[in-house]
Amino acid sequence: MNKMKYLIALLIVSALIFVSCKQEVKFDEKKYSEEFRGYAKEYLLGLKSVLMKNMHEGGPIKAVTVCADTASDLTKLYAETMNLEIKRVSFKNRNENNQPDNFEKESLKKFEELFAVNKINAETEIIKKVNVDGKESIRYVKPILVEAPCLNCHGSANEIIPEVKELIQKKYSNDKATGYKIGDLRGAISITKKL
Repeated sequence: MNKMKYLIALLIVSALIFVSCKQEVKFDEKKYSEEFRGYAKEYLLGLKSVLMKNMHEGGPIKAVTVCADTASDLTKLYAETMNLEIKRVSFKNRNENNQPDNFEKESLKKFEELFAVNKINAETEIIKKVNVDGKESIRYVKPILVEAPCLNCHGSANEIIPEVKELIQKKYSNDKATGYKIGDLRGAISITKKL
């Protein structure tokens, strides 16, 4: 009889240990938000500094070249260095590689809703733990708002000089990324990190 009680107790303890090991660790949104906010800030500042340097050296023509060539190289290097996936996405993309996936589309729609009621700001972000290709991952999306220098290449027809228009058309025949004003929602930075 004692052996039976011992065996039952052992089975119960084993089951409890198994269940507790299988329970998912709680997603610490605050911790991951701070981490991913840092990635986004560092990446965008690096990209902006290269863009502004080239703008000062060669004007908007050189800036278009940076966005066309250097930006994708910098993005790839940053992603490899930090061991994550990073990209800029928009419904009005210039580069066809910057089309949003389903998660990014949902995020961009949410940002558009917030923008429409003037509730988008520097703290706006979306972060979720999801399954990507069978691996637990963190997805982070933060809006990109148009600043004054952006108008040289993304502004209205009157703001973009003819040489820049011509170069954009040559590099991006399906460009949809013009007609913006300062403060407009341009798109988003999207970061994915596998756990």
